Amino acid sequence: MDKQDGKYQTKIIEKYRNRRQNESLDIFNNQDLDSIAFLSQLNIQKLNIRNCRNFQPTLKSCSITELNLSKCNLSNIDQLQLENVEVLTLSMNVLSSITHFSRFKKIIELDLSHNKVEDISFLYSSRLTKLKLQFNLIQNIQVLSSLKNLKELDISFNYEADIKPLQFMGYLTKLRASNCDLQGIDILKEYANLEQLDISQCKGVNGLQIENYSKLVKLRACNIRSINNNFLKQQENLIELDLSENAGIDLSFIQHMNKITKLTLCDNELKNLCELSKQSNLDNLDLSNNFGIDISLVCNLVQLKYLNLSDCNIQNLTALKNLPFLEELDISTNPGIDISGLQFLTTLVKLESQCNDHQNMQALKYLVNLEELDLGNNEAIDITPLQYLTQLTDLQLQYCYLQEVSSLSPLCNLEYLDLSYNYITYIEPLKKMTQLTELWLNVNKILDVTEIQQLPYYDQFVLSEQDESTPREITLANKMHAIYSTISSLRELRIKYVNVQSVSNSVKSKTTYLLTQQIEDHLQFTNIATSLFQLLSNNEALQ
Repeated sequence: MDKQDGKYQTKIIEKYRNRRQNESLDIFNNQDLDSIAFLSQLNIQKLNIRNCRNFQPTLKSCSITELNLSKCNLSNIDQLQLENVEVLTLSMNVLSSITHFSRFKKIIELDLSHNKVEDISFLYSSRLTKLKLQFNLIQNIQVLSSLKNLKELDISFNYEADIKPLQFMGYLTKLRASNCDLQGIDILKEYANLEQLDISQCKGVNGLQIENYSKLVKLRACNIRSINNNFLKQQENLIELDLSENAGIDLSFIQHMNKITKLTLCDNELKNLCELSKQSNLDNLDLSNNFGIDISLVCNLVQLKYLNLSDCNIQNLTALKNLPFLEELDISTNPGIDISGLQFLTTLVKLESQCNDHQNMQALKYLVNLEELDLGNNEAIDITPLQYLTQLTDLQLQYCYLQEVSSLSPLCNLEYLDLSYNYITYIEPLKKMTQLTELWLNVNKILDVTEIQQLPYYDQFVLSEQDESTPREITLANKMHAIYSTISSLRELRIKYVNVQSVSNSVKSKTTYLLTQQIEDHLQFTNIATSLFQLLSNNEALQ
C-alpha cells in the first residue's frame, strides 16, 4: 500500500523491532516516525523509508546494502554510518551537498534527483557506476570526468550546467541530459558505447552529426526541431525512440528501423500513419496530442500491446478491432468518441478513457479481462455495464456525477476504487469488497459509513468533506481547490489531461512552463504549488 496512516505504520515498526533476521523492511508515509536509530539492532539488507518527514536520520549499520530515504525532507545525512551501503536513494529532499561522502566506501549507485544540490565536488574519485542528478542547481560538473567507473548518468533539468566535461566520458552507456544547454553537441561524437541517450528540449542542438552510435538502442529527442534525418536513418539498432514535440518531422527514416518496438510521437501534428504501417515489430505506440490524426492504418500494426490515442479528436475505434494482442489503451480526452468498437478488444487489461462524456457504455461489458479502468471526468455516465468486469482491481470514477453505485457490488476483486467528487449517498454495495486497500469517497453526500466499517483497511479510506447540501459544481477551479486544501503535505503534483487552450495566454504560457518540468508525468512539488493554484483560480476562464 502507498497510503498508510501513522498509527498503522507504527504497528509495523513494533512488529519488526524484535526480529533479528530481515532481508528487507519498508516504512513509508509515517509522520509519527521520529527516529530510526533502533533499526541498527536489525539485520536488514534493504531499508526503504519514503515520505517520513519528521525523523532524524541517525543510523549505524553494517548490514544495510540498499537504503531509500526519498521524500523525507532531509537537509543532511551526517549521522548515517553505513559502511557497506551500495545503493543510496535520496531523491526529493532538500539536500544542498553531502559532507564526508567518502565514508560510503562501497557505494556504486546514488540518486540525488530533485534536491537543491549546487556543488558536487564531494563525488570526486568515487566508485559510482550509476548517478542521478536531475532537477538540481548544478553548474559545474567537472568532477564527473573523474568517475571512470560511471556507466549511467542523468544530469537533466540542470539549466545552468556547463556540460563540456561530458566530452571526457565516452565510456557512458546511458546518458540523460534533457533540458540542458548543449552548445557544442559534437562533444558527444566519441560516445561509441552509448546505448541510451536523452537530449530532449535541449538548447544548442544544431543537428546531430554522430556516426559512432552503433550500440544505441534507446533515443529520446523531444522538441529537437533540427534533428538530422541522416543520423536517424543510421540508427538501425534502435528499439525505443521518443521524438515527441517535433512538429512537422519527416518520418521517412522509420522504414530503416526494423527492430523498433516502442515509438513515442506525442504532439507532432501528425495527420496520418503512412510511414509506420510497415513496422511489424512495433508493440508500444504513443500518438497522443496529435489532433485530427487519421488512425485507419493502425490496423496494420498487429503486434501492438500498448496504444495511446489520448487528445487526438478521434471519432471511433473501428480501426482497432483487428489488434489481437492489445492489452493497454488510452483514449482519454476525445469528447464524444463512439466506443462501440471496444467490444472487439477483449484482450484489454487496462483502459483509460477520461474526459470523454460517453453516451453509450454497453461495449464495456465485453471487456471481461480488464484489470484497470479509468473513467474519471465523464459526466453522468451509465456504469451498469461495469458489473460484468469482475476481474477489475483498479477502478477510477471520480467526477462522474454518480448518484448510486449498486452496479459495482459484483466487483469483489477491487483493490483501488476512487469515487470522489460525486453525489453518492448510499455505499452499502461496497461492503463485500474485502480486497480494497484504497477507497476514495471524499466530497460526496454520504451520511452513513457503517456498511463498510468492517472492511480490513477501513481506517485508511478517505471519507472526508461529506456535504449534505447540493454538491458543489465540479469545475477545474474546484479541483484545484481540493489540491490547495492539502498543500501543506503535498510533495508531488501529477498534471494530466489539462486543456491549456481554455485559459488565457499568460496562464497558458506559465502552465506550459510548469508542465515541462515533468519527468515521466511527475512534477516535484515545492513552492510552485501555491503559485499554480493562484494562477488557475484567478483565471476567469476556469470559473
